[in-house]
Amino acid sequence: MFLCRTELEGALAEEISHTLNPGKPPSITGQGLVIARDLPPSPWPDLIFEQQRIPHAGWIPHEQLKPISDDTFSTLFPPHRPSNPWTLHVLCPSGIQDQQWSRSAKGIGSALLRLAKSMVPEAGPGSYHQPEGDLPPGTRILQVLRVPEGAWFGWGDPSVGVRPYPGGIIRLKFDSRAPSRSYLKLEEAFQRMGREPTTGQWVVDLGAAPGGWTHACLKRGARVQAVDHGPMKIVSELRQNLRIVKSNGITYTPEAHQLPVDWLVADMLIPPGTALGLIKHWLGNHRCRHAVINIKLPQQNPYQAVRPIASWLQGQARGYQWSMKNLHHDRREITLMAIETSG
Repeated sequence: MFLCRTELEGALAEEISHTLNPGKPPSITGQGLVIARDLPPSPWPDLIFEQQRIPHAGWIPHEQLKPISDDTFSTLFPPHRPSNPWTLHVLCPSGIQDQQWSRSAKGIGSALLRLAKSMVPEAGPGSYHQPEGDLPPGTRILQVLRVPEGAWFGWGDPSVGVRPYPGGIIRLKFDSRAPSRSYLKLEEAFQRMGREPTTGQWVVDLGAAPGGWTHACLKRGARVQAVDHGPMKIVSELRQNLRIVKSNGITYTPEAHQLPVDWLVADMLIPPGTALGLIKHWLGNHRCRHAVINIKLPQQNPYQAVRPIASWLQGQARGYQWSMKNLHHDRREITLMAIETSG
């Protein structure tokens, strides 16, 4: 089972068919849920439109969850499962966020932890880790996904692509000084990359106004060249490292002596074809060492719209490690993240 943003189930199903070649066509089972059967052996690549996966997902019908019997617990927590260390993620998919099912998911989580303590002593406090904390290497994750008809469940770990966050989602705190919530998209990209601008590094921000992404870079001590015709709303204490350039972000290129810049960041309302031209210009000519580029998705056929970008990157983005992802803080868009691997 794969989880995704509501309204992008069709794009994820297409991507699964094209990338993983399942034995049967993927099926959309609900808002934000896609099931693929008869997949080739894992590991499978991280998919653009997935937020989380439940390998070898099992099913428990609704009537077996109220209450959770010993038999139901044994189904969820069979004896052969390694239980040291482990954690538990119980949640509702993105399309089911009303209070009734959220309360039910919370109750299931509490019951499972209580039963684990009494029925599987080795899975007690010494081996259980809170899902919000840092997990030690090798931690097994039991995921339980509550839906009105019952619950999907499965065990996994990062070695098979299960992300160590509930639902695969990194939840970040908004900085009240940032002028827009788009700030969170770049913060999430930095988390994903394991990289961020550092003091003195040179950043070019294309389509910068009102300054959410510029703020994220300035607060880290980087020097930012913000390119946009719109007004910037940067707090005064960060403006000493800011240079504003009134220009078109699509066609802008710094002077030759400034290249390659340490970071290119771009969040512009442009179609995927134009975004591909921007990517070719910057990554194809190695004009930056790191890049975070947001790509807006069309209403129709979003996966087909981004396939040319992925195809070009696979063949031409030499010297970069890259990934594309529909981030939690994205909307109907994906984010390209690239890191230089050679000089």
